[in-house]
Amino acid sequence: MKFKQLLLFLFSFIITVAQAQITEADFLKSAQHRDSLLLHAYQQKDTAIYNKLTEESALQYGKLSAEVRKKYSYYLANIYYNQCCVYSLTGNKTQALRSLKKSIEAGYFYYGHIQEDSDLNNIRNEKEFKDLIASSQKKYLDSLQLV
Repeated sequence: MKFKQLLLFLFSFIITVAQAQITEADFLKSAQHRDSLLLHAYQQKDTAIYNKLTEESALQYGKLSAEVRKKYSYYLANIYYNQCCVYSLTGNKTQALRSLKKSIEAGYFYYGHIQEDSDLNNIRNEKEFKDLIASSQKKYLDSLQLV
């Protein structure tokens, strides 16, 4: 009897996990649609919509298999970076710096772009920004050594 219960539990667990994951094709299709909405929210400097889309993006990304997440590891990093830009452009320095930190933690390391991006002018002189830039520069230099 216990064996049947264990088997039933394992079967239920496998079905639940399988339903929780999405395919790469489904992810790409939804990402393409969301990207156009993210661009519109960025252009309108609409932080509420951008945040909602960021949450949806993170949720969808999290439903990918580990192998596919690795393939698209840049995806969330770019979304968080652009979220930083929206916050910076609207004068919300605290949230801008939080989003920049998230983007770097998620793998954004385009040091040169961060240095030149005028969207970040509102936070450029903040100590936390300078610290994050140093972290980004290190990741960038480390990536060059891998090549």
